[in-house]
Amino acid sequence: MSLETIARFGREYAIAYTDGSSTGGTGNGGYGIYFLWPDGSTTRKCGPVGEWTCSYECELMAVTECLRVVIGKQREGAALWCRPSEIQEAKM
Repeated sequence: MSLETIARFGREYAIAYTDGSSTGGTGNGGYGIYFLWPDGSTTRKCGPVGEWTCSYECELMAVTECLRVVIGKQREGAALWCRPSEIQEAKM
């Protein structure tokens, strides 16, 4: 189903997959992002979130960093794949 959804977007869009996690849900957190740009090139970005953090904060950091990269590189639009339930929990 995800590949079908992605196929509906035109190639003028950047596609990004995000993930964030922490050890045991409370420590040594980090995030990762995989970008597929309209020209077919790819970029990977990852980083630490903190020694004492939760997985929700790591997910939110992944989305935040993803948007920073997309806004800085391309302004036409992007499709972002993440776990929305975890992002919503992080905002509460």
